Amino acid sequence: MHGRHGNQRGVRRRHRVLAFAVLPLVGMAVLVYFVWPASPAAPASNSATRPSARVAAWNAGQGGATLAAIRSNLGTALMADSVEQFAQMQRECRSLALDVKAAGTQPPIPDVATQYLYKKAQASLAAGAARCQTGIKGKSGGSIHINKKLLNAAMSELSVGSQELSSATAEIEAPSRPGSSQ
Repeated sequence: MHGRHGNQRGVRRRHRVLAFAVLPLVGMAVLVYFVWPASPAAPASNSATRPSARVAAWNAGQGGATLAAIRSNLGTALMADSVEQFAQMQRECRSLALDVKAAGTQPPIPDVATQYLYKKAQASLAAGAARCQTGIKGKSGGSIHINKKLLNAAMSELSVGSQELSSATAEIEAPSRPGSSQ
C-alpha cells in the first residue's frame, strides 16, 4: 500500500499533531537552556537540583554529544513523519538507531537513577527506530512502500522514548544552562 491510501490520512494527521506538539516543547527547552538567566533566588550551593560534577563532565563529553545526536535525529524523524517525508524519516531513524547503539557502548551517566531512565528511553527509541526502518521501504523507480501498521507502532515507540528521554535527562540539562552557578 502506498503512503496516502485508506485510513492513513487520519493517522498522518495524528502524527502531524504530535510533531507540532513536540515542537513548542523543543523550542521552550532551547529558550530555557540558552536564554533564560539563572534565577537570583536560587542558592548557588543547592546540590539537590544541580548535577554532580561527574554528571556534568559526562554531559560535556562524548556521552552528552551522543545524547544531543539522539535528540536531533529523533526530532527530525518526528517532523519528517508529520509532513510525510518518508525517505528522510527513514534516514533519520537509521541514524537514531546507530546513535542509540553507540550510547549503549559508552560509559553510563554517573547517576544511577538517571542512567536507569536513560537506558529505558534507549530501549524505546531503539525499538521505534527499528520499526521505522522496517515500515518504510524504497522500491525501484524511487517509489516508497509504507507499512502503516509498523510505522504507527514506530511512532508510538518513538513518542514514548521521547518522553522517557526528557524525563531521564531533565536534571542533566536544566540546572547546567549558561549563567547558572555550578
